[in-house]
Amino acid sequence: MTNTASRISFQAGVLRFAPRVGGAWLSRGLANHDFGVPTDMATEERPAYDLDAVLTVEAGAGLFVETTEDWLVILMSSVELLGEDITRSPIVSEEPVFKGFSVINYVF
Repeated sequence: MTNTASRISFQAGVLRFAPRVGGAWLSRGLANHDFGVPTDMATEERPAYDLDAVLTVEAGAGLFVETTEDWLVILMSSVELLGEDITRSPIVSEEPVFKGFSVINYVF
């Protein structure tokens, strides 16, 4: 998988805001591993499905808050847009994909 993303951030005092835009290219093998249905695993409700290489696009933002010299709070969220080849797969039920991540970090 190849993933590219912007690396820009804006800081104001203890807050840092980092918007993110990126794309991920998945080879045919990885796309089929994640979203395909092999013939030997197909059922009546889940027919076989084979993909070529695919590209997804993701956009999101991160917020970093340095509450004190030792504490850092990180909040990140993004949305990934899946291509039509992926959303036609019988095992993909929703599009887009929403992601979130949060961390409280203490440095000692």
